[in-house]
Amino acid sequence: RREFLFQTADGRPERSPARWLGEVYKRQLDAYRKDNNLKSFPNIEEKLGPMKEDILNSPVSYLSFLHNNWRWTFQDVPGSLIHLNNPSIIILSDFQAGGYYGSHPDYLPPDPRLGTTDDFKKLFESLHTQDHFVVPTAIPAWWDENSPTIQSLAGSFEEIAQIDVNGQPFSQTVYEKNGYYVSPYHAVVQQKMTDIIEDLTLTVPGDMIFMDEVTYTDFGRIKYDFNPSSPSPAHYHEGWRQQINNRQDSRIVVKSGYDRLTEYAVGFLGTVLSSVVGFDSPFPHNLEKGQWEYYPSAPILYGDKVLFYQTSDQPTFSKSALSWNLTHGVMLNWQEKGGGEGNDDNIKWLPVISDFQKYVLSAYVQNRITNYSRLSDGVTTCNYGDTKVITNWSETESYDYGGHAVSSDGVVVENSRLGLIAGIFNKFSGENLAGGNQYLIVTAEQNEIVIRHPMGSNTPIKITRPSVWSDDSMIRVYATTSSDLHEINANIDGESIHFNLDNFISNETVLYYKVIYGITGIQIETDEGVPKHFYLYENYPNPFNPSTKLKYDLPVDCHINIRIFN
Repeated sequence: RREFLFQTADGRPERSPARWLGEVYKRQLDAYRKDNNLKSFPNIEEKLGPMKEDILNSPVSYLSFLHNNWRWTFQDVPGSLIHLNNPSIIILSDFQAGGYYGSHPDYLPPDPRLGTTDDFKKLFESLHTQDHFVVPTAIPAWWDENSPTIQSLAGSFEEIAQIDVNGQPFSQTVYEKNGYYVSPYHAVVQQKMTDIIEDLTLTVPGDMIFMDEVTYTDFGRIKYDFNPSSPSPAHYHEGWRQQINNRQDSRIVVKSGYDRLTEYAVGFLGTVLSSVVGFDSPFPHNLEKGQWEYYPSAPILYGDKVLFYQTSDQPTFSKSALSWNLTHGVMLNWQEKGGGEGNDDNIKWLPVISDFQKYVLSAYVQNRITNYSRLSDGVTTCNYGDTKVITNWSETESYDYGGHAVSSDGVVVENSRLGLIAGIFNKFSGENLAGGNQYLIVTAEQNEIVIRHPMGSNTPIKITRPSVWSDDSMIRVYATTSSDLHEINANIDGESIHFNLDNFISNETVLYYKVIYGITGIQIETDEGVPKHFYLYENYPNPFNPSTKLKYDLPVDCHINIRIFN
């Protein structure tokens, strides 16, 4: 749906923008992308720069302070996140005075129950040493009537408020807190926007900012703004778009964005899953059968311009949620409980979230969907460049694909250039998997095949043997745990390599299995002497030798970070 806003004098004609009617969905969306010049907007790589690869590898973790029985202070957080087994994009919210929806648009100092501004800054710095990205939340468009900014206004609040068609300030009560929407064109609001950016990127070093409410549409209706500072009552959303465009270096993520915001926003947070009331599962069998179905309009239009994120109430805690996100190119996410109840039941999903984000979704999430079609009733396929995603939307039946059986509500992702096949399987390479619903990520290179198994019971597995692996004696299978490497018994049978995928070996979790060709043994190097934790000691400079040379050797090509602390 495309909604156009008009305000004309009585009897005056108005011409709407051109519309494409009667075309197939994909062709119509491609035409819309071309007509509205979306293709020319900066892509994700241009917006994120050197951060791009690390961002794409990182799942999202939500920390909503002072909300839902939260118990951690700022000082508690770094040591409480040791279960995050990957660098993450940590989105912080409700840290301001008053907690949930309190004190907007004033964020510093934070709520004293959590700590001081200095404690908050140290939290950011500590999370950065763990290679996390930190994203604070702000609501610049809705101001709490009890916030310091409103209480200290020189004039009346009506001067800066968004004014509705009845000439009244547009107000809304959220969780028993009264507040008002403000006009993005008023000088006081624009200065406050600048203050927010400085507070959340300079005073505390945020990597991005999540801005809620700037796209608010009054339950789907485009909003007017009759404030005298606005150039037109129809310019409310254009005003906030300009505010984001003017601050593109701050890397702003917005709630439920739309096409024109893709020019400078780096992400959209919130999908249709967050919009459908009472939605227990993201699959169509929970909707009225035959009434409607999903079509990935946004990933087709601008999936290469912004990253998509789910809201905190839609964590990747189910098979169907994982399949939905992999299909539509949505970053995987986890929600912290801050010492409250709930994390223990869902901690099993962390390896799934981490592994599928880093080793699967990161391969294509920066691309848009270039093809989308139905293979059969309840099965769809789409392409993100050279990555193919096949989704089995059936709640009861598996789907056979290339010798594999994709589970019900399951998905398979394949990229032959990267040697990648991953998904949720009942059968793999023609062999049934014990118990079904096995989460597998398999990547193949010339002389090795890596198998990650973040969820599922112990199961035998068959790996197809590459044709160039001609010598049986040169094939070895190893399992890697956090402290050791174990050689695994394997049965090599013609074109197949058979072995067992066990989740634990010697009471340690197996991180991954590796099938290697071309060696007859492997040397195990210990990490004795390598620091396990980061410490910053007092600096004692040498006045006789003011310069220092740093040298290091790497056993393999890889990306590393070197940070110099003064």
